[in-house]
Amino acid sequence: MTGKTATPKSADRESFAPVSHYREFVTWYGPFAPYVGMRLCITEPGIDPGIKQVITRNFIARAAVALRGVLALWEARDYQDCWVIYRTILDRLFHLHHLIRTESWQLFDDWCFWQQYNARNAIRSSADFKEKIDPAFFRDAPDDKARMESLKTNPPKWERPFAEVEARDMGLLFLYRQGYDFASTLVHPMANDGQQDYTTVTGFGGPWPDQVAAVNNACLAALLLLQEAMKTDPGRRWHPLVLRCMEQARESLRSGARDYLVTFFLLGKASPEGRWCDRAGG
Repeated sequence: MTGKTATPKSADRESFAPVSHYREFVTWYGPFAPYVGMRLCITEPGIDPGIKQVITRNFIARAAVALRGVLALWEARDYQDCWVIYRTILDRLFHLHHLIRTESWQLFDDWCFWQQYNARNAIRSSADFKEKIDPAFFRDAPDDKARMESLKTNPPKWERPFAEVEARDMGLLFLYRQGYDFASTLVHPMANDGQQDYTTVTGFGGPWPDQVAAVNNACLAALLLLQEAMKTDPGRRWHPLVLRCMEQARESLRSGARDYLVTFFLLGKASPEGRWCDRAGG
């Protein structure tokens, strides 16, 4: 007979803010973080952003959407998948740190293109699925075939980073041991999968913890990813209110304070044109 799920019983619910606080945090992160990503993409007038800027911007956007997903899943009492998506945010955080550390942006982009092109092509070329697939979804962009032919002469060799290695290099090993590694036990099938879900759908069994820790931790991971993203351009000088807002947002996850929302409002007043940063010395 399998026991209850290994989810930590942080039944001292006072350790976490009320769920209304996390709703406010997710609502704030939604516009704040992607706008930081957009500012990172602004280099010189008339110059398109490079691969590094685009990847970083998109990682931030993915974190913002994933964070909304964690909150929605928690409110649907799908707690296990909250941890699953939390792990994906951490995964992108570790990938981002690795890319910054190794400056392997172009290789990563080529490798991803190679993997995705081949995956699409395998489906398109399958006799079993040829008449059933959505042509628009699997259609290549106009330049994709030429890029693929170019890469065939020297296929990109890139390997995904080890989460533990990156967490250690960041000085945040706990994010791997108490975060990523724990959440991994909820990603892959386990013998006690669905026990809490059984209680949720039938009303039998329990009681179970509400696992709001997953929402709290996802908020922290998304904020850390945003801070890491800002390191991609160390020559950029951010408005002091941007930095204060982020620091207060992180503190709010511990204290429940709402100062960061006031600072966000003041930032809009102080920089109505949205100039949140400039080049150091510029």
